Amino acid sequence: MINFSEPPLPSELIEAMEAESLHVTDSKTGQIVQIGDMRAEFERLSLQTPRDVDAERAFIKSKIEMIRSDLSLSDADKKRAIAALQR
Repeated sequence: MINFSEPPLPSELIEAMEAESLHVTDSKTGQIVQIGDMRAEFERLSLQTPRDVDAERAFIKSKIEMIRSDLSLSDADKKRAIAALQR
């Protein structure tokens, strides 16, 4: 059975993401644009959206088929990638 829950991000990765400063320049004015962290808002909105488990399963199944047909991957790489998707 496929587990559709998302694994938590490692705390070191979260800290690195938060510490990293992102500088974006407005192409029209050349000024630095303030960037906001919208992850909490995105999570709130995502929790309000009903899940379509059948669509999620179909998506994972299509990715597994894509991996199986990839000629550039070794059998071991395919096995690892498919196992990761099935988790």
